[in-house]
Amino acid sequence: MTFKQIAILPLRPIESARLDETEGDDFTFADTGDRVPKFKVGPVICILVDPPTGAFDLAVITRGQRLSTFEWRYRVEDILRLGLPFGEFEALEQLDPSRGQLLNPSQSDALLHEIPRQAENFDDWYAFVRERHAFALDLSSHGRDIVRQQADATRMALQIVGFDGSEVRRALSEDRQAPFMRDLDEGARALEDAVIISDWSAFQDWDETPPLHAAVKRYRSAQGRQVTIVYANRTNIETSTGVDLVYYRHRPPGYLLVQYKMYEGSGDSARASVNRQFRKELRAMNRVDSASRKHANATCEVLEGYRLSAAACFVKFCYRKPGFEGLDTRLLSGDVVPTEHLKIATKAGVKSFTPDSVASSRLTASQFTSLATSGLFGTCGDVTEALDAFLEASLKDGRRAVLALESGE
Repeated sequence: MTFKQIAILPLRPIESARLDETEGDDFTFADTGDRVPKFKVGPVICILVDPPTGAFDLAVITRGQRLSTFEWRYRVEDILRLGLPFGEFEALEQLDPSRGQLLNPSQSDALLHEIPRQAENFDDWYAFVRERHAFALDLSSHGRDIVRQQADATRMALQIVGFDGSEVRRALSEDRQAPFMRDLDEGARALEDAVIISDWSAFQDWDETPPLHAAVKRYRSAQGRQVTIVYANRTNIETSTGVDLVYYRHRPPGYLLVQYKMYEGSGDSARASVNRQFRKELRAMNRVDSASRKHANATCEVLEGYRLSAAACFVKFCYRKPGFEGLDTRLLSGDVVPTEHLKIATKAGVKSFTPDSVASSRLTASQFTSLATSGLFGTCGDVTEALDAFLEASLKDGRRAVLALESGE
């Protein structure tokens, strides 16, 4: 088992919530989730940090039974006493030791490489907890203890007769590909629908919250920010707006909308043709953009309505053989271009777009996700409210939904 998440857990806020102190340093405590970083059912490695001193130890935390409507039991165990300085680790330098939060995948990997340099006993501890928590059983505390005692007894019996379990552990932890993936790499050809679904199914390193609707996914950052993404491909939403994915930023409220197009060919020969369907989609997106520009700033009198740019619609050009831009975004690489750029080009008679022709206005996937979470771009005011009503009606009954927008042209 590999721990995919590492959590920061300040000790001071949880001291008053302890439920017991048994088995040495291990303990349980109760929390509503306000002081504990949001993580899926563990086990999760946690950094037990004392905010006043900045010194931290390591442990494993698991969420247990629900104690009330909002309160959960948490178990902290297998504590490794280190007393290491929080502020001297590069992977932690941008993080606040007094606030519970989750490290993103790159920060977690970096920390796991840094700690062994200052703690010789870390590797042994990490191997031990990986083996001990290999199966996160949904048992009561008493039942979990029985299973662990049985595992310890079995391991001891095997050692007595000279059995070395290291080879078995290596075999079980080996990363094996599915048979049909053996000869595939990032050069495998992808369909447009698969690319759209891939981008809809992840957002940066944010956690996906429980499903709301078959076509809707919502993601939450460690800091509590939220983005909801609507899958619009081949629906009434695409017919009315011209886009495949609709991004809704919760605070400040606003929308960014994205259509996907595939480059045909590779290298210098890669191009996306402007056909009849593409023109139809551009007209629909230009209608949304036009309304967004008309209502931006002038009609949004509250501070959260201010936009540096009212651009709301984009086209993401992807290669038929796409690769992921990085673990932080978990999005496929591509050229994300404002619709306004494409509108000007098509009016000038452009018949196709190439990576070179959109280079002056392109955003990368990671730049676009930053755009989607900032409050400086996208819709506001009446246009946001019109899209709210349209999407609600579309998700309930797409055949009856009408997008009521007052054009700025």
